[in-house]
Amino acid sequence: MNTVSSQYFAVNYDGHLFFDFMQVQYPKIFKFRNNQLSSTLSTDTTSKQFKVTGYIPGNPLSLYDVKNNLRITNFTNSSDTLIFTGKSNGRYEIINKTLTKKPFRISVRQVPNLASNTNGADYLLVYNTLFEAQATQLKNHRESNDDFRVIKAEMKDIYDIFYYGLEDPVAVRNFTKYVYENYQLPKLKYLCLLGRGSLDPKKNAANTVYYKNFVPVIGNPTTDNYFGNFAIGAFAFVQQVAVGRLPAYTASEAQIMVDNIIAYENNTPASWWKNFTFIVGGGTYEEQNSFQVLINPFISNYINPPPVSGNAHKIYRTDYTTQVTYNYKDSIRRDIDKGAMIVNFLGHAGNENWEDGMQDPATLSNYGKLPLVLSMTCYTGKTADPVKRIFGEQFMSLANRGAMGFIGTSGWGWQYSGVTFQNWMLYGVAHDTLRRIGDIIKFGMSSILYDSNSSSVRHTINCYGLSGDPALELAMPKFLSFP
Repeated sequence: MNTVSSQYFAVNYDGHLFFDFMQVQYPKIFKFRNNQLSSTLSTDTTSKQFKVTGYIPGNPLSLYDVKNNLRITNFTNSSDTLIFTGKSNGRYEIINKTLTKKPFRISVRQVPNLASNTNGADYLLVYNTLFEAQATQLKNHRESNDDFRVIKAEMKDIYDIFYYGLEDPVAVRNFTKYVYENYQLPKLKYLCLLGRGSLDPKKNAANTVYYKNFVPVIGNPTTDNYFGNFAIGAFAFVQQVAVGRLPAYTASEAQIMVDNIIAYENNTPASWWKNFTFIVGGGTYEEQNSFQVLINPFISNYINPPPVSGNAHKIYRTDYTTQVTYNYKDSIRRDIDKGAMIVNFLGHAGNENWEDGMQDPATLSNYGKLPLVLSMTCYTGKTADPVKRIFGEQFMSLANRGAMGFIGTSGWGWQYSGVTFQNWMLYGVAHDTLRRIGDIIKFGMSSILYDSNSSSVRHTINCYGLSGDPALELAMPKFLSFP
């Protein structure tokens, strides 16, 4: 133990002694303790020779001057004394044993040149390697069917090139932003994410089942629109690039989704293309009435008149008892089975489904007649729940049935902003001849942006998303109607 003492002999003073500063200098022995040494030296920058005793030559040695960012590899030893030369101002970390903490994963990879500004892309397909075959199939379809310039990018490559190899969702946004701003004109239009994400990728919760983060998600509630918005620091992620996700968790699910896309776009005209199904729920008779009042103008303004000239099928819940609605559930299922271009639901989502109307999309038998679903209610658009597969995902994972696209929110559904958003999407179909489903949702979001000071509008913009391929086209003509 070292002791420092001070003695003051007072002369006509009260005997108090104050220290402003004390510096003690003493020689220090460089010696390994538990096979390691950490030492911070003086400010002198000259090079000096250092000797550290307690060295075990048979053990591995890691020797770093972390202050000067140097790894020292030139060293010798004399018996149990390590000898090396370093700077006098260094901070030395020396380990004389096998390192027990290692990187999670080290791999040698050759990545494609995704950063070349000579590339061009209309359609960006971001996927997990598990879905390589399906990604290639979808890429070939977009190139042959739409004459798109398609860039197919695997998640590991995106992490390596655009976020230092770290698995973080910001890598996807960095990549998409780079492509949008630096690739050859015309600019990127569509971003398709092939693979489900998870809110618990580390499986921290005991009840987590779906933890694989094939293509990552961000936020809770999640928002894929973040990946298509490049206004850094923005509170509302209005898409500059139309975004959609195919939420596959297995290769077989990915195959179903890609096959459904291709089959839908290869369909020949059919009478069911003229049908539009509008479903209204509500917990009370008064609420059911209020929802019907909101839906009716969409039918009279956009569906019945030319150019759509569609057949609007109304399935409105009218339940005075607030307990039983006869034929409501069966009517929904039968009408979707007959075929509809768009299926629209406005109501509540009691258990993250269409309350008394539909709980299980697997009961559908609409083979070859896949609609675009507008689910204007809460939570049915979640695609990252770690415990269960959510309503919208169930619509999308049925072979040759269910839906070809599902628009829903991952959080709360707000009535005013949701209905306004819905109005602009249907307006875009009827009057702006929008047919690609990514363009429809992008148009709806940009049309309500003027009111983004409202928290409900920001939430609607951020959390409503598309389960589906954003470049998929509605099977209806742009201008001419047919009987």
